Amino acid sequence: MFSDLTRDQYSDKKGENREGVLDVLDKAGIDITWIDNDSGCKGGCDRVRHIYIEPTDKQYCNGDTCYDEIMLSFVPKSNKEGDICR
Repeated sequence: MFSDLTRDQYSDKKGENREGVLDVLDKAGIDITWIDNDSGCKGGCDRVRHIYIEPTDKQYCNGDTCYDEIMLSFVPKSNKEGDICR
C-alpha cells in the first residue's frame, strides 16, 4: 500500500533500501505513529514510531486480531474546540 513496487517487483532487499510515504512524511517533520491492530506493518513502519496492540481486549479483539475501533483509544484527548476528542 505504501510502495511503488508491484507484488512481483517487490523483494525484502528492495523494500529495505527504499523510502516509503511514512519515511517521507517523517523527514518532512510530520509526527508519524503506526498503530497496528492486526498483522504487522511488513517493514513499512520500521523507521517510524509504531505501536502493536496485543489482542487481549475482550470488547474489540477476538484473541488473534482486533477490530479497527480499538485504535480510537490511542487518539489523544483534547478539550479545545476543533480538536479531535473521544
